[in-house]
Amino acid sequence: MIALALALLLQREPLPAYADAGRCAGLSVAHHRALDDKAPQSRVAYDTALFWSLAFSERARKDKVAAVQFEKDLAAEAERAGKQLAAKEPGATAELARCAARVPH
Repeated sequence: MIALALALLLQREPLPAYADAGRCAGLSVAHHRALDDKAPQSRVAYDTALFWSLAFSERARKDKVAAVQFEKDLAAEAERAGKQLAAKEPGATAELARCAARVPH
């Protein structure tokens, strides 16, 4: 299902730049981690995090970014985003909403 969503995104728009995909991946991963697994929005947050992680991975592959570097970048983005979301920074919350809205349903 997520692979299909990624394919749909690529039909609508080009694969996002590495930094953009990384930011969306970090925000969505951090958001999912902050939720209780039993929270009603947890499944949607998981799907969003998975989608953006795959999009970020695909961009890394196309840009020939080493897997080790990609993993470090994702971890750093998720850590940074987690702090921003926990602090309820409006910019991070708005970016997360924009990233979630870009996921095909």
